Amino acid sequence: MLKTVDSHTKLGNIAAVQMGYYAVPEPKNDLQRPYIQMLNEIQHIRDESLVLRVRANPDDFGVLVDRWHAVLWRHAYRLTQNRESAWDAVQEAWLAIFRSLHSIEDPAAFPKWAFRIVTNKCRDHARQARRQEAAMAAYKEQSVALPASATSNERLATALTRLEPELRTLVALYYEDSFTVREIGEITGSPEGSVKSRLYRARQELRRMMEETEHGVHG
Repeated sequence: MLKTVDSHTKLGNIAAVQMGYYAVPEPKNDLQRPYIQMLNEIQHIRDESLVLRVRANPDDFGVLVDRWHAVLWRHAYRLTQNRESAWDAVQEAWLAIFRSLHSIEDPAAFPKWAFRIVTNKCRDHARQARRQEAAMAAYKEQSVALPASATSNERLATALTRLEPELRTLVALYYEDSFTVREIGEITGSPEGSVKSRLYRARQELRRMMEETEHGVHG
């Protein structure tokens, strides 16, 4: 039976050790890289084993939800910028995943497959919102005034909120979720060349906005 999860309580569990799954830390130096790589490989093996387990016993589907719900909800929220829309999209995505999990030939492909389903559900919600004359209200860019003591990280965070949603999502998928350009193309349904050019444009836009903000603070 499909297990529903409260997105608001799950968001804090991303970095927590739960059900034998954990968030792999970023290496702080070159000496840590082999160790981090090993942790990544172990995590991937655990994830693949979990998919195989749930395919063999659908009653364990709730464990798969525990493992991935917070990550998928975060992706949906990036796209919608609306908690309720993200919640609805992810719930619909989980239903689709539950019905089609048997169709995955390679268990290692589950993450990008699930991200792609969430992406499509968010697009469905966006189209529905346009039909209802919501006019993409969830995607409005925010203008945030920075204090004089703003750090570069604060300027980057502010620039990200001003970046158009499509570019902001690509940046998050590449830098935060560590998907490759090819995998992002599969998730978003875009050619690799388009993903590369959009990532380049996103970096240029972020650099420009950060420089403008810094000039405004110090000028």
